[in-house]
Amino acid sequence: GNDVRIGRNTSPYFLSTTIFNPFGDSFTFSPMVVHTFLSGFQVRGDTGLKNSLRYTTPSFSGLTGDFAWSAGEENALAPKGLNRAYDLSARYFSGPLAATIVYRDINLDSATTSSSQKSLQLGGSYDLKVAKLFVQWQNSKLQTSGAADIKADTYQLGASVPLGKGSFLVSYAHTKVDHFTASTGEKRDSWAIGYDYPMSKRTDVYAAYLDDKVKNPESKNGALGVGIRHRF
Repeated sequence: GNDVRIGRNTSPYFLSTTIFNPFGDSFTFSPMVVHTFLSGFQVRGDTGLKNSLRYTTPSFSGLTGDFAWSAGEENALAPKGLNRAYDLSARYFSGPLAATIVYRDINLDSATTSSSQKSLQLGGSYDLKVAKLFVQWQNSKLQTSGAADIKADTYQLGASVPLGKGSFLVSYAHTKVDHFTASTGEKRDSWAIGYDYPMSKRTDVYAAYLDDKVKNPESKNGALGVGIRHRF
């Protein structure tokens, strides 16, 4: 049925980002999450929207709409409502096929600068049984008064392959930034591999590795981890 929630809500943009990559919501090992929320030119706003109203429609033959609006916060440094935003998404699930389109518009005004960002993401997955394939494309444009727009295009390709009782995971993401700065970088390439083994419906163990490179300015990072995860 219809679902209405008030307060701090998981953002539809974050939800779509996590569903359509094999590493889900991992901020350490998911290349798409790293590029979207942790990069020099990330999609602004949080994974959850404060002071927000979220409405999710019933499913219509596999199609669900999801809308969230945040009032943001006003203070002396941001009198126009910093982080006032809305997310608008549609998600479709039918058998082995799933797809999404999600859009975010966020206000980033300060006391001295007028600024905003608009982001659009498309995602899809298809379960071949022998492998589940994932694809994502994202475009973000940061508009600031008196400065050139900073645009970023990102794509992600990934797969989850059943192996034993668990799954072998692999994902690659690439971001190209126009009018880049020293803080954003010009290009970013990240890939990750991992293995996830479910011990129960709520608990799994995993091992994963992330390789992350930024060009101009140059930097390279990596993450290797083994752990256990429990969902409450």
